[in-house]
Amino acid sequence: MPFKIRTKLFVAFMSLISVLLIVAGFIGYYILSTSHRALDKVEAIAEEIIVVGGLQHSLEHALMPANDYLITGKRKYIDDFNMLSREVEERLKRSEELLDYLEVSGLSLTEKEGKSLNDIKTAWQNIREISLKVFYIPNPIGNKDGARIMEEMDYRWGEPATAMLQKWHEGDIEEYKEAIKLAEKSRRISWIIMVSAATLMLILGAGFTAFYSKLFVRPIEVLHERADAIANGDFGEKLDIRTGDEIEQLSNAMNEMAAQLDALYLNLNGVVEEKTKGLR
Repeated sequence: MPFKIRTKLFVAFMSLISVLLIVAGFIGYYILSTSHRALDKVEAIAEEIIVVGGLQHSLEHALMPANDYLITGKRKYIDDFNMLSREVEERLKRSEELLDYLEVSGLSLTEKEGKSLNDIKTAWQNIREISLKVFYIPNPIGNKDGARIMEEMDYRWGEPATAMLQKWHEGDIEEYKEAIKLAEKSRRISWIIMVSAATLMLILGAGFTAFYSKLFVRPIEVLHERADAIANGDFGEKLDIRTGDEIEQLSNAMNEMAAQLDALYLNLNGVVEEKTKGLR
């Protein structure tokens, strides 16, 4: 039975390593998934802050060209409005895409923001239509109808929309702060889990090592005790070691050796007694 002890040691070592790798894999997966989710939420909310802030800035600027046109009558403000209009449309589209992503990924509650975005889109459509009406006025300076519809655009649609965006932006900032706190908490928990797991692995490894050390060392101690007994002339007791490896082979050899020595001593005693009788 060659290499039995080596095989047992190899199996024991691989068993310990496998258990540790499985535990480390589960812990690593949990830590990575938790950390990535926390960081993804922080990044998504940060992008939402940028997008909403940009939309608010563009919408506020888009309210100005029609007013400036009524005051000055300069046609260049029409081009300014068209440019700002395209910018607002792009930011509205980006806001909608971002909310869809946040809803699908589950990173943030978007029901309230979705309703606000629909209201802002409605307000923007009215702002755009009213601005175009103003730009169709041939002589806008001092035009009372133009001033009336501009007042309607500013107070009915412009101010509520910018107020909603401001409230949305402030809410995103608070949500961002909470996400940062959660990410930091997740980082601390990850460190605690890693330290606890390392301690558990050390304890498990020490216990495993102690168990297998006892498993291999105890039969060797029994062999050592039996060898001392044989050296002192005790050949009667037999070893009963069943490890299925070289140690069992050695114990069987020692039993056979003890039996042979016992028989040899008996023969020697017989010869000595016969010689003694003859001498007498």
